[in-house]
Amino acid sequence: MNTQQVEEPTPDWNAAIARIPPAQAIYEAAGRELDVAESAYNAAKTPEPSGIILYIRGQSFTPKQSHENLRAAWEAWQKHDQELQERFNIEPLEAAFEAAVDSFVQTVRDAMALPAPDLAALRWKLDYLLEGSNGSTDSWALSSIEQVKRDMNRLMRSGSDTALKAAWARRLTALKIFNALPDHERDSSTGHRTPAAQACWDAIDAADEEIREAVATTVEGARIQLNCAMLGMIGKEAEEAALLAGDMEAFAECADLDFPVQLAFSALRSLSAMELAA
Repeated sequence: MNTQQVEEPTPDWNAAIARIPPAQAIYEAAGRELDVAESAYNAAKTPEPSGIILYIRGQSFTPKQSHENLRAAWEAWQKHDQELQERFNIEPLEAAFEAAVDSFVQTVRDAMALPAPDLAALRWKLDYLLEGSNGSTDSWALSSIEQVKRDMNRLMRSGSDTALKAAWARRLTALKIFNALPDHERDSSTGHRTPAAQACWDAIDAADEEIREAVATTVEGARIQLNCAMLGMIGKEAEEAALLAGDMEAFAECADLDFPVQLAFSALRSLSAMELAA
């Protein structure tokens, strides 16, 4: 039995991906601004004084150029070059560009570090990793490659059932909002639901229908369908809370479970055990 902890996709994937285009736009804009400034700087700068490399290296000089003359020419050139760089704002623009690049790279790395929630996300990662340029792929940190390998192993083992999982997530969210409403809005005391409560129940019904029509291709998908069915078979808050929390022991301790519910619970417990053993 494999007791290794199963890596679950996080809900932050879409947010992480959404941060990449703005970060890329910022660094590209910074690069264009730096290019304009550098072009103007290069057009205005003057060549280095003749013989300056020999002076810097401490080597001998031509008879017509003394040490003092070269030093004076070099210092004058440096001063003029520094003035040009300040005029065209080169150093701040370089710093801004480097910061923008670092921010963009980190944004991409943050996304790569997240578990891919589905095959579409895995495809996005692979496309990004393998895009390359000039006839070869880019160099990536080993941690990013290892995360993609974990994504592949998990998704190839479990399939996707993306739509089914999304419907279950919507159902849980709507149920959570509904349960948080006051009793008088949920019809417990008034006999009718408020528009807010009815909107929650409409979302639950729509998700239930999508879950019912789906054909699960994974153990998790089948467990979701069974969970959904059992929610319609129980009525006590303690039973519902234990079921939604995946607390098999607490649910088993709930009294007055009808035989069909007991059978469904046995199947659910088996599916949960299969997920843990995968």
